[in-house]
Amino acid sequence: MTYQTLQYILDISIKITNMKKFTELIFAISKSNSIISRKMTFNGLDFSDYMILSFLDESKEKKLMRVELAEKMGLSPSGITRMLLPLEKTGLIQTEEGEDDARARYAKLTKAGEETIKDADYSIEILLDEYVSKKNDKAVITATNLLNSISQDFIEEERQAEAKSRWGNTKAYKQSKERMKKMSKEEVAKIKEDSKKFTQKIADNSNKGVKSKEIQELIEEHYQSIQAFYDCSFEMYLELGEMYVRDPRFASYYDGFQPGLSRFMRNAIKEFVSSKNKK
Repeated sequence: MTYQTLQYILDISIKITNMKKFTELIFAISKSNSIISRKMTFNGLDFSDYMILSFLDESKEKKLMRVELAEKMGLSPSGITRMLLPLEKTGLIQTEEGEDDARARYAKLTKAGEETIKDADYSIEILLDEYVSKKNDKAVITATNLLNSISQDFIEEERQAEAKSRWGNTKAYKQSKERMKKMSKEEVAKIKEDSKKFTQKIADNSNKGVKSKEIQELIEEHYQSIQAFYDCSFEMYLELGEMYVRDPRFASYYDGFQPGLSRFMRNAIKEFVSSKNKK
């Protein structure tokens, strides 16, 4: 048996072992979820209800776009709608429409919902006190980070599949895929982190107005950064700006940095393109 053959067998064995361990992890997660869902029912809420109310309670203005809430819960838009109906009927949440687009629907915690989550938090604190004291904080943080990482990987795959179905035949999509292939995971991670910092910089300067020199310089930098992924015309850039407002996921992302930032970005992009077209 050659060295290459031995190495191949070893690689396959390691891969199978790793897959087995990962499968066992998924089984453990599923088992824990079933037990937690059964055990943690209090104040008339099941655990899924408690999660929804907690996410709303921790958010700005006590509300979230339904599509954002669905992502936090790991559900489809139709799935989150089914879960919200009973909470709405009992008066714990209410539905609000977006200011710019009625299709962007929000779930908002009511005063009754706020009181309910306070009582539920107290109940769960008592319930978990014994368990928490037995667990090492570092181990809990490590497990949380691992599970969030796994969930995020699955969500990212779903997003990529949706993007391919919507724009797979466009030149911009093909360019983006080709250029992304040439980047390492570390480079992609850095781009994402830099993008967050850059968006926060725009939010921090938004009080200067869309026509200000500072904002227009930042928008030009934003426009140029897109060119790294695909050739973006001014027309496409305007469409992207509109998407920031009309697509609940984009709007949720930008408004997470500062309420109304999605509309601010759209208006700043319009001003940028208008000034460029005049030259």
